[in-house]
Amino acid sequence: MNVIQKLIKDLQDNWPWFMANKIGVSYNFMYLIFVNWAPDRINSWKLDLIYKFYNQEKDDFYLENQKKWQNPTQSILWSLFRKKRLEKFLSVDDVAKLVRWDSLAIHRIEWGSTLPNFNSYYITKFMEIYDFTEEEKQTISWFIVILRDVINIYKWWNDIEKKEQECIT
Repeated sequence: MNVIQKLIKDLQDNWPWFMANKIGVSYNFMYLIFVNWAPDRINSWKLDLIYKFYNQEKDDFYLENQKKWQNPTQSILWSLFRKKRLEKFLSVDDVAKLVRWDSLAIHRIEWGSTLPNFNSYYITKFMEIYDFTEEEKQTISWFIVILRDVINIYKWWNDIEKKEQECIT
């Protein structure tokens, strides 16, 4: 029995507002569950509160629910980071606490909008938390080095074009 099934069972014996107050979620959310609304996906913070209330470890239901919130990224590397995080049943906030970093920065890494330094403390911590194999660590390291080289070449090329434009004008 997953946590939502337990919650529905408890809602049959208790009023939604009572359960909402006990768990710490909104009355509206609890009422929708009460009237047999089966949510397609549930915010992780609500699920975390429900799991904590029932003192239940995160399970496949939690993982499948989190996958529904995750849109695919354009980067294989960042998708791998996200996949590993979800397999560990960790939220972005959980990882942020473990590495002592801002959750927004972790979102940026997973979405590929920022490129971390592989040798940094944070990437090393990611490797530990996500239990990457040595082969995966080496592949990720090479991938980041190649991306940095491409970015540097792009910057260098733009600098040359700017200098050529300055010379022309």
